[in-house]
Amino acid sequence: MQFNDLSSFFSMGGYALYVWLSFGVTLLALLLLLLESYHTKKALLAKARQLVKQDTAQSRKPRSVTIKPAINPAAQGEQS
Repeated sequence: MQFNDLSSFFSMGGYALYVWLSFGVTLLALLLLLLESYHTKKALLAKARQLVKQDTAQSRKPRSVTIKPAINPAAQGEQS
C-alpha cells in the first residue's frame, strides 16, 4: 500500500482506529511485560542476597554435631 501524504498514512485507508489501537495495545502489553520482568528480577535478586546473607551467618555459628554409632548388621545378627 502506498500513501500519497502523511495524513493518508495516519488514516490507514479508513482503518486508523483499528490499526493504531492495535499498535497501542501491543506497545502497552510489551511495556507492562518489561516492567513486570524488571520488578521480578529485582525481587529475586533481593531474595537471593537475603538467602546468601542468612547462609553465611549460619555457617559462622558453631554447630553441634551428634554422632550416632554405626550399626553393623552382621554383628547385630550374632548377638541374637
